[in-house]
Amino acid sequence: MSVIQGLKIMSKHKAGAENGMITMRWSVPDLWCIASVTLVALAILGQIVFCHGTAFSEEVMKKENLVILTKQDQGREIEVKVGDVVQIELEAIGTAGYQWFVEGLDQEMLKLISEETKALHPGRLGAPVLMVWKFEVIKEGTTEIRMDHYRSWEGKEQSTDHFEVRIKIGR
Repeated sequence: MSVIQGLKIMSKHKAGAENGMITMRWSVPDLWCIASVTLVALAILGQIVFCHGTAFSEEVMKKENLVILTKQDQGREIEVKVGDVVQIELEAIGTAGYQWFVEGLDQEMLKLISEETKALHPGRLGAPVLMVWKFEVIKEGTTEIRMDHYRSWEGKEQSTDHFEVRIKIGR
């Protein structure tokens, strides 16, 4: 018999009507059972909230050090610190074979930590996509991120667009 079934049976037997009011009479073992179930439920709920809260605060901390660059930042010079994350978001026409390619990344200064493609207009055939790169800043100095937009089988010489940003890295 489950705890809930037991509680239903107990409530049927212990409920009484006194002065037009329904009252419940519980024994000490019944109350211990209810208290135990309540504590277990609260512990589980607390773990869920705590775990999600921790993940949320870590994500917020990461976003505080996140520098997002788009096509409008072409040619800019930015200043960041070691440990920051530089995120670049550029549109591409993936269905036509065009992609952005990172050219000559200085891997002593920057580490590519993720690359993904997101649909800008899900369900629309041939719609542009958003390509997103995240680079972790790992060393002080000055470097550049250079990217070209072309079809892989045509090569960089047939590039239709270019993106470049200069990065000054401090502590």
